[in-house]
Amino acid sequence: MMVALRDGGAFFKPRRVIWRFFQCPVKTMKISSLIAQLRDQCPTPGNRIGTGIDLTNLQANTPLLTPCAYVVPVADLASKSVAQNLNLHPIRDNFEVTLVYDITDAKKARDLMHELRAELWLVLVGFKPGSDYEAIAYDGGKLVSINSNRSLYCLRFFTEFQIGRNQPGQSAESWQDRELDGSSSFPGGTVRVDAIYPADPNLKRPGLEERLERTFSGDVPHEQSQRSAADPRLSRTRPGTGRSVAPRGL
Repeated sequence: MMVALRDGGAFFKPRRVIWRFFQCPVKTMKISSLIAQLRDQCPTPGNRIGTGIDLTNLQANTPLLTPCAYVVPVADLASKSVAQNLNLHPIRDNFEVTLVYDITDAKKARDLMHELRAELWLVLVGFKPGSDYEAIAYDGGKLVSINSNRSLYCLRFFTEFQIGRNQPGQSAESWQDRELDGSSSFPGGTVRVDAIYPADPNLKRPGLEERLERTFSGDVPHEQSQRSAADPRLSRTRPGTGRSVAPRGL
């Protein structure tokens, strides 16, 4: 393929064309990691930490060992992609920890919520629930329910990650990533320059005179492509195309 560039009359002849991007393995915040962290590091509730919450049942004064806590993922908020030509979306995962504690002894109950809240801050704020997540931050709290025997107080937290890989060799996280994985490599290109001389009296109108003034080439090393081509065991077929593609991260 020969392409004439208007500014300077350059010809560009690519050897093999592909766009390779640096983009982030599939990420997911597992509630089990939060449960384990709380059970291991929170001495007051101890093992009385679970996931999911039934407010109606808790507010009905059913028999329950307190204090205890319940972890619930509540929302994920997506921001606009930070790149113009890639799907790189910052995501904020929000979750809540609801504390349930006994208040029949008013004297003890006055400080219990603050002590439990301080324990949660100590254990969760700054903790990373996964290798691809930012440190957890506190987002405020509120009283959910209170009666003569029991009180429920909810604390909100969040952590952030990104959809879209930012390092080569990581697993695809979007269809765009999979398409890029299935593209061929770009080993280099050759540029042939034919300068345009608008004032040349031998030309009826300004244009290319079909005389090359300069030729130069550039190579782009791609170890992955070389290894894949040398060893057919390192290739796979992209779904739906039958095309052989080299795996990422080799």
